[in-house]
Amino acid sequence: MSVQPSNVDIGLRLPLRGARLIEASAGTGKTFTLATLVLRLLLERGASMSQMLVVTFTRAATQELRHRLRARLRLARRLLETPETLPQGEAAITAAVLRAAIERDGESVVRQRIEAALLQLDEATVSTIHGFCHRALREFGFRAGLVAELAVIDDTADVWREVAAELWRQAANTADAQSGERHALLAALWQTPEALAEDLPALCDPLRIAYPQRQESDAARALHALRDAAMLRFETTMSRRGESSQDQLIERIWRASETPEFAAALAERWPLMLIDEFQDTDPRQWDIFRRMYAAGEAGKRWLCVRGDPKQEIYGVGGGVPDTYLRARAYVIEQVAAEGPDDSAQAIARLDANYRSTPSV
Repeated sequence: MSVQPSNVDIGLRLPLRGARLIEASAGTGKTFTLATLVLRLLLERGASMSQMLVVTFTRAATQELRHRLRARLRLARRLLETPETLPQGEAAITAAVLRAAIERDGESVVRQRIEAALLQLDEATVSTIHGFCHRALREFGFRAGLVAELAVIDDTADVWREVAAELWRQAANTADAQSGERHALLAALWQTPEALAEDLPALCDPLRIAYPQRQESDAARALHALRDAAMLRFETTMSRRGESSQDQLIERIWRASETPEFAAALAERWPLMLIDEFQDTDPRQWDIFRRMYAAGEAGKRWLCVRGDPKQEIYGVGGGVPDTYLRARAYVIEQVAAEGPDDSAQAIARLDANYRSTPSV
């Protein structure tokens, strides 16, 4: 496997079919490149904004990306109306995309595609992973028997406080050996229900492996029993309140995507996926995107992930390093399966940093 060299414009050269990976750190023009790729999807492939899923890590980043996409589309419209003799920078890249599209489909069609994209941009799925999962649940939850009316909340601290208080009360007031053992554990490790409530979210994170393992000792078994009881009570409390946490939302879509029909429905709705800040992706999130790609129609599907391997090795943002490596291997495997002509373009790198001075 070889890597596409960084001295060519990745945004103009990257194939718009199959699976691709862009490795880029901050300051290397990643958002610039993503905007070029979206413009090419619109004008080169004739895709609509509604077919695209663009995911990034934070709500602020989604707003910035949406702003950059709108600015790029407006620049394309302006260059159509008033071409520049010697365009530079962003204008030069945009003009190159326009020229290729006009040669292929004609100026009238290109103009229509730009205007349609500007109208559709506000409704396009440019969102965080949680925003995407919420939309997927709302549009396709019925296919997996999921309730879409749950209110998704960001802060579940009050629910965990309720869970901790109930666990503490039950352990203290129930006269059996198991409850006595649990109460002793609670008093030894946390002293108060409030302290327990602060630690429960991390203890009950389904992606974490709790140590010591259950079978290692009586105390370990008691800790795992506490974890199981807390997770069950949290789920029950959220259901009773008609609410869902952000992590529960991802869990529901992850489990639903195991069903081929559900994954195929998502793939048909969003055949073109661009996942930014991929180093912040956890195993469940990657599974969702991978299953969607696998369920998509060959020749039409496109999955492009953009990650920073420098951040990935430290787990910045909550991502899991192994997930990035698995996704990287998956992209290489998928491109190799497409044929030898594409094998050199599985991974592209943006190496030039435009925020650093030459001495740095």
